[in-house]
Amino acid sequence: MMFSFSLNAQRQTVIDSLQRALQKTQADTTRLKIYNQLAYQLLPDSTQVMAYTQKAIALAKTTNVTMELVEAYVLRGRLLYRLGHSDLASKYYRQILTIPNIENYPKAKADYFMGLTLIEGAKSNYEQALLYGNRALKIYKSSNHQARCQEALYQLGVIHSKEGSYDIAISQYFEALKIAKALRDTQGQTEIYNNIGLLYNWKGANPKALEYLFQALSLGEKQGKAGLLGRAYDNIGVVY
Repeated sequence: MMFSFSLNAQRQTVIDSLQRALQKTQADTTRLKIYNQLAYQLLPDSTQVMAYTQKAIALAKTTNVTMELVEAYVLRGRLLYRLGHSDLASKYYRQILTIPNIENYPKAKADYFMGLTLIEGAKSNYEQALLYGNRALKIYKSSNHQARCQEALYQLGVIHSKEGSYDIAISQYFEALKIAKALRDTQGQTEIYNNIGLLYNWKGANPKALEYLFQALSLGEKQGKAGLLGRAYDNIGVVY
């Protein structure tokens, strides 16, 4: 419970800071970014996420800030996906393609493909999900967008795990792990170590499974994140 309280307190501090910044600025581009940042921090609070993204969408359309409009649609898609409304989520991801001159923004198209990867994966349409995921990854790599490459590789690993291609999944997780280390993304590393450990357990390689799960546990303890710690402990218990 202490870890959960700490995590919620940290997030609330960020939200309070963003709301204060919003009150102080009249610059449209700054307000637009803050609307999306608040929506991201408030996930999965559907009422507030929809309210802030509505403000972002309206302002992005009047100021012609394409990538913030894309971000607002992505945030709505993620919210609805997390709430189990895949069809509605798909609607917002597809809205990205209706933005004028979107062909000039390759990352936006990759974000669209990434959204469909999540949706098709949730529907167990693994072949289609892998097709979209690899298309997104190709674009992210060509633009050297490392954080998005990490996300795409992680999701591709998840899908390959679900369809039983454990070796391919492990390979993609290791590629994602390399990026997470370079970006000093400790939460990402923890999640990847957990997944690698779980896959080695499924393959019957328990010593290797424990090696990676204990790395996940160590990183989770340093971050003080209850969800990551709980998952690591649960997975270690499964192996034992």
